[in-house]
Amino acid sequence: MFDRFLAGDEDALVALVDAHKDGLIAFIQTIVGSPDVAEDLAIDTFAALIAARRAFRGESSFRTYLFAIGKHLAFRHLRRCGRQVRLAWDNVTQEAREPGAEDSVIEADDRRRIQAALRDLKEDYRTVLYLLFFEDMSHRSVGQVMGKSPGQVHGLVDRAKRALRVSLEKEGFGDARK
Repeated sequence: MFDRFLAGDEDALVALVDAHKDGLIAFIQTIVGSPDVAEDLAIDTFAALIAARRAFRGESSFRTYLFAIGKHLAFRHLRRCGRQVRLAWDNVTQEAREPGAEDSVIEADDRRRIQAALRDLKEDYRTVLYLLFFEDMSHRSVGQVMGKSPGQVHGLVDRAKRALRVSLEKEGFGDARK
């Protein structure tokens, strides 16, 4: 589909936007904390993609390339404006799950504690966990988005999981290792 876009097929652009906009917005929201700003930055990301149509060199997947552009624009926004609101993880994860599926597995109180634990993680930890588990990216793709080597990503994932485990245990989960 991206090849068709590069060849000038505008329908391919519409298909790319439809396929990637929700995940991109949710990812950017984990960085900037505001759903409205995340939507604006996602639009800017697709505009940058159109403007630099030929800049993609094929060294990564299209999604990795797109998320890297989004991350760059989100951090540029933070440098200029700062974080407006804290991220509500329930808003990010709400769209990704099937209606009622989570409620049958985890009680509402457990969800609140998990969301609080995620919210309290360092930004790099939240980002790496989001890309791996919500966007289902590979370690290599996560490294490309975050500008880190595969070894750095592996170490970051380990530290993020440990920090999440400690935070979950503080939130009342007896053994968060399971």
